[in-house]
Amino acid sequence: MLGMTVRNWKLFYRDRGVVFFSLLGPIMIVALYILFLKGTVVPELPVEGAAGEELLNNWIMAGIIASATVTTCLSGYGTMIRDQQSGISKDFATAPISRSSIIGSYLLNSVVIGTIMSLLTVVVAELYVVAYGGHLLSVVQVLKVLGIVVVSVVSAAGLLAVLASLIRTEGAFSGANVAIGAAIGFVVGAYIPIGSLPGNVQQVLKALPSTHSAMLLRQVMLEGPEATAFAGAPTSVVNDFDQTMGVVFIINGSQVTPLQSLAYLAVSGIVGFAVAVLVMRLRRKSA
Repeated sequence: MLGMTVRNWKLFYRDRGVVFFSLLGPIMIVALYILFLKGTVVPELPVEGAAGEELLNNWIMAGIIASATVTTCLSGYGTMIRDQQSGISKDFATAPISRSSIIGSYLLNSVVIGTIMSLLTVVVAELYVVAYGGHLLSVVQVLKVLGIVVVSVVSAAGLLAVLASLIRTEGAFSGANVAIGAAIGFVVGAYIPIGSLPGNVQQVLKALPSTHSAMLLRQVMLEGPEATAFAGAPTSVVNDFDQTMGVVFIINGSQVTPLQSLAYLAVSGIVGFAVAVLVMRLRRKSA
């Protein structure tokens, strides 16, 4: 399985266009934020000045990183789709390797690609925050962000394996890439704060693993800016901000803990991988 993973990894990075378009979703969010959203959201914050701008910059960057964990993982399955369309996957099926190992190699490739590209997004996000007068994350915060990114990537890779196992052509895969890249910003609340949406919509979004990734990242990345921006403010003001901006989730009257969100992400990835293996086996039998 490791040999196939290396082979898939090399094929991905050989195509620079694929590498670029895997980051297109986060790039689009940054562009929309700078050009259209920043000027409208900043005045509505309960804090003003540099503190408010740093708070918002970290909030949007956390959403962008969460988006990257999804879009880059999906791009990692491009090799799987090409192998299926070209017939190479049929050759793999006759080789002395289990179906789960074959799919596992694509999954591991997606995890590696997603982790590398997402960490690159973290670096760019931090550079952006500092360029606009913000502060770098502490060492402890960086380690927390890295851990959240890895777990988020595993979750995204597992769930997207199900989607990839259902797609048969590169054209359909490209369409899925575009659709998910366009929608992910709304899903993680990068364009519009989740707490400002209707209650039913909030419930649906909070059920998606990627929104938990964004929430966890915001809790870490907003820790310092929030303490500065809301220094001396009533606890109720901070709580209202956290709920509106998706920094914390309240589900059935209880606040979701970081451990619960991390467990949810991990389990969703495992379940996704298991379902993808089942789908591929059923497709093989029906072929």
